[in-house]
Amino acid sequence: VEGARSGSAKKREVPSRRNRNSKTYKESTGYVTEIFPGAINYQNATGDWVPIDNTLVGTRAAGFAYRNKANSFSVYLPDSAGTVRFATASGSVDFSLIGATGKGSVRADTATYRNVLPGVDLAYSALNEDLKENLTLDHFASPHSLSYDLQTRVGHLARPTLPDRPRPP
Repeated sequence: VEGARSGSAKKREVPSRRNRNSKTYKESTGYVTEIFPGAINYQNATGDWVPIDNTLVGTRAAGFAYRNKANSFSVYLPDSAGTVRFATASGSVDFSLIGATGKGSVRADTATYRNVLPGVDLAYSALNEDLKENLTLDHFASPHSLSYDLQTRVGHLARPTLPDRPRPP
């Protein structure tokens, strides 16, 4: 047990070697890189790769109570069932389940709204690369059709550079 503790104490992450889906550690014998199938880090405003943290925290954004803590996109969630916003540097999408009401509760990266419509629970989870919505229909009498209000906003769109075309001036 003591040997295991001393070996792990020599392992330390090297932040300058991070990328979107890996962490690199410096050990006494050299470097070891862990590669993940999806994003675990994102580039912040200064270009550094930093760990994603989707924990829902309070926000001052008008009309919203919670946001994800640190990612390349922002998720904004209401205190009571209502408008949800998914925002990136390129723009945002606001959407809401029409007729939904009910106070939410937050645990870690998920906000849950109970009985937003008769027999319907709603939950949003901030994930590393997207926002997941879960609708739970409690019984056969739950609505058979659901409608959403949807609004998009365009931000500062960057022109993509294709490999076979030069970048426009």
